[in-house]
Amino acid sequence: YGGLLKAFSLSAGRAPQERAPQVYIPEEAVQAVDALGLPARFVAVHARSNNPDKDWDYPRWTALARELAARGIPVVELGLAPAITDPAVPVIDRCGRTSILQMAEVIRRAAVFVGVDSGPAHLANATGTRGVVLLGQFGPFKSYNPFSGMYGAGQHVTFVRNDNGPAALIESDRVAAALLPALG
Repeated sequence: YGGLLKAFSLSAGRAPQERAPQVYIPEEAVQAVDALGLPARFVAVHARSNNPDKDWDYPRWTALARELAARGIPVVELGLAPAITDPAVPVIDRCGRTSILQMAEVIRRAAVFVGVDSGPAHLANATGTRGVVLLGQFGPFKSYNPFSGMYGAGQHVTFVRNDNGPAALIESDRVAAALLPALG
């Protein structure tokens, strides 16, 4: 049925809506993120959704973070609980330590957002942050795009897909191949 906005509009018996998402970040959230002292350039990562069928294999997140660290690119992990737990891999862990609006501001500042189909991916779309989003088969949907706006149009985003199984089975090299060019 298209992105979530269109699907929800249709399910409510309303005319289909296709507007771009927007998020309004208040000054207090901006100041709270200023106080974190984040690097000037970093990759924001969100690895865990509310449905394990959407998640990527956690050891692959660690491998990706390790590769970025080897290139001197800091990783800021967001969400409720970290997926990158190897103490040898340098990650700025903001899991469970930011409000949703602070998370939106962190994502807005990121060079690239990398994540699964989740609320933070929608925040990346709403803040205009370049994204790499991992999508696997989900329920009856082999290939889907739950976004409106830029991501819905396939702009400013690279979808790394597994249309024949869960996102967990997406190969690490495919994610790195999508991410590294996005970093410029």
